[in-house]
Amino acid sequence: MVTYFNASIRFAGIFFLVFYFKEKLPFEIGVVNGLLDIIVAVTAIILALMVYKTGNKFNKLVLAWYGLGLLDFTSAFTVVGLSFFGLISVSPALTPMGLPPLTLISIFQVPIAMFIHIYLINRIKNS
Repeated sequence: MVTYFNASIRFAGIFFLVFYFKEKLPFEIGVVNGLLDIIVAVTAIILALMVYKTGNKFNKLVLAWYGLGLLDFTSAFTVVGLSFFGLISVSPALTPMGLPPLTLISIFQVPIAMFIHIYLINRIKNS
């Protein structure tokens, strides 16, 4: 249920940290979501190995992991959305979110990963 695909795309959070340290992203995105992405990526590999070896024994832990992943996405979308509509001010501006490689992350990888999270949550609950 936990996919290595999800882990590989979450390691893209390293770009958030790099952009933060180059002072191109605010702390709320660069550090918070960068670290969350990396934590989710590393734990995805560990959890996938646990599930592979023991089967469905860790379903509650897997559901919690998916919840953490969705929290990460929600956090990023909230900051970006509130900033876009002028409801919060972040410094520096979120301009790099519209530039590669961050554009690829937000346009392609995030929606695919969100779909995978939601799909597999439903699959686990219905099994």
